[in-house]
Amino acid sequence: MGRPEKVRLGEILVQQKLLSEEQLKAALEEGKKSGRRLGRVVIEKGYVTEEKISEALARQLNAPYIDLKHYNTRREVTLKLPETQARRFRALVLEARGRARPEVLLCDSYRKEGDDRATLTRLRRELHLDRYRCTTLLKAGDYQMLQVEAPSVPAEEAKNAVRWRIKDMVDFPVDTAAVDALSIPAEGAARNPQMFAVAARNDVIAATVKPFNDSDIALEVVDIPELAQRNVAHFCEQEGRGLAFLAFDEGGGLLTLTSGGELYQYRRVDVSIASFGTANPDQRRSLFDRIVLELQRSLDNFDRQFSHIAISKLVVTQVPGADDLHDHLAANLGLPVTWLELSAIMDFPHVPELREPGHQAQCLRMIGAAMREEAA
Repeated sequence: MGRPEKVRLGEILVQQKLLSEEQLKAALEEGKKSGRRLGRVVIEKGYVTEEKISEALARQLNAPYIDLKHYNTRREVTLKLPETQARRFRALVLEARGRARPEVLLCDSYRKEGDDRATLTRLRRELHLDRYRCTTLLKAGDYQMLQVEAPSVPAEEAKNAVRWRIKDMVDFPVDTAAVDALSIPAEGAARNPQMFAVAARNDVIAATVKPFNDSDIALEVVDIPELAQRNVAHFCEQEGRGLAFLAFDEGGGLLTLTSGGELYQYRRVDVSIASFGTANPDQRRSLFDRIVLELQRSLDNFDRQFSHIAISKLVVTQVPGADDLHDHLAANLGLPVTWLELSAIMDFPHVPELREPGHQAQCLRMIGAAMREEAA
């Protein structure tokens, strides 16, 4: 397929009868002499207005044209895109038209044959992984996630500034680590702007990536469970409200507090999904009380920092053999509590086993990682 033909601004304006051939020739000559762009020359000469040029380009690209001088923006909508991303991509959210409902086409586990490289090579061939965006998750012990005050630097310099801010807070030399930063929305917060700093040793990242590289699989993202869970939680949120989301797996519990698809706080809960099945009645009561205490602390802390965001409910992944957990939480938190039901927020017509609560808990963060969207 050939490269699309480039259409020049002058040709567009002439085609749409906004500029005559004579005017175009004069403007081009002026541009050569002064070094100014054609668009600036025709505007300064009064041949055509900036608005008319924008409208012409929009028609040529078959894209909508909006004059912001005559557009009533809504603050709650524009704030859906964090300021750092808005500045980076020079973008503005004008309308909220809902979220597309995700569909899970495949969700499965595969036997391991040989080492990681051999297994991934086989799966690349059988599943044609070269056709897809591939993501993996770090384990909880492979990284540290810290909340720090956001440095007063341009967005593009924040990551490097955060690196040195956490150098005395991590248990490994920061110059031997990969560091990323995630802004926490500051609108209405009761303290200075904050960020999450995520740090992992370079050798851990290298060991995570190596099996994929050795198998010729293009790994696009190395993500963390907190953000994967945030991606699922976003589809459970009520417009303009916050959401508490508690998920259990074999590694323990993870509470995320989100609003508008943004992660505001998180907390690890040292209770694994297996703990519920092996506990006697007294031990179960102790587990339930420990979970309630952790949730109360997190919710109180969230309310102190983000009192402008009301938490609408707590969503909990279903725990096999712990049906009474729901009632215990509802009775002690003073907050609506619902079990997570994936079928309420996404479709999986070819994966019926996802209706089973245990399978949902097992696959939740893997699904969340696949739901990651990069701003474009």
